[in-house]
Amino acid sequence: MRTIRSIYNKAIKEGFVGREFYPFDNYKIKTTTTQKEL
Repeated sequence: MRTIRSIYNKAIKEGFVGREFYPFDNYKIKTTTTQKEL
């Protein structure tokens, strides 16, 4: 998902697509740290 979001952000920045079609406004990508296994 992060890759798709970054490509979409780049397309908006370069003017290929409008901000009104941005599908990630209400979508949050969770970032949690994992615990190392010993």
